[in-house]
Amino acid sequence: MMALLEALSPLSGGVNGVLVLVSVLTSAVTAAVGVGGGLLMIMAMAQVMPAAALIPVHGLGGP
Repeated sequence: MMALLEALSPLSGGVNGVLVLVSVLTSAVTAAVGVGGGLLMIMAMAQVMPAAALIPVHGLGGP
């Protein structure tokens, strides 16, 4: 699975794996509380991505 993640993104496979896990956790926060999961995900992505890419990349994963 890591090879697929490395092929699809300029980030390392490990970083992508962590972002996938954070996405699951922030989705659980949103489901449990109703708000806040998206903001937590953007905060996590801001640690490893350029600021100009945050909103467009976050928008790709949304419904």
